[in-house]
Amino acid sequence: MYIGYKNKTLEKVCNDPRFAFKKLSIKSPDDLFKRLRDLSGFEYLADVPVQPPFRRHKLTGKRNKQWSI
Repeated sequence: MYIGYKNKTLEKVCNDPRFAFKKLSIKSPDDLFKRLRDLSGFEYLADVPVQPPFRRHKLTGKRNKQWSI
């Protein structure tokens, strides 16, 4: 599945563990990278489960054509 990013900074946070550690102020960005690795394993958004841990759901309001995970 294609994973897009809103801007270059977010893309760098999601692809560079040292930068993520510095920007997110968390002890270990491993959870973020594990989630991205898991999501890239799905071929389509419909394949992502609605049950935890992914909890795929449709957004509402102005973002009603978008999904969140």
